[in-house]
Amino acid sequence: MATANWNFENDTHDTCYSEEWILDKESVKQNIIISTNKPKGNDVHLTFLFIGFSKIERKKHKMLHRKNNTSTIIAHYNPTA
Repeated sequence: MATANWNFENDTHDTCYSEEWILDKESVKQNIIISTNKPKGNDVHLTFLFIGFSKIERKKHKMLHRKNNTSTIIAHYNPTA
C-alpha cells in the first residue's frame, strides 16, 4: 500500500509505502493491518493498494505479468476542501 500527497498545481508528490506482505495461496484465514506513514504536505492525499500475484521459481518469488496484477486507488482525501 502507498499513500501519496500530490500537489497538482506544481505536479509534485511525496509517497510513503507500507511493508510488503507475502501470503501463501493456501494460508489459513488471518487478519492483517496495512498502514503507511503520513506523507509530507497538505494537498490531495491518495491511497493505492497493489495486489500482486507471483509464483515461486528457485526459492524466489517472481511476479506474474502485470495483466494478472492490479493497483487501485482505494481512498482520497483533500484536507483543504
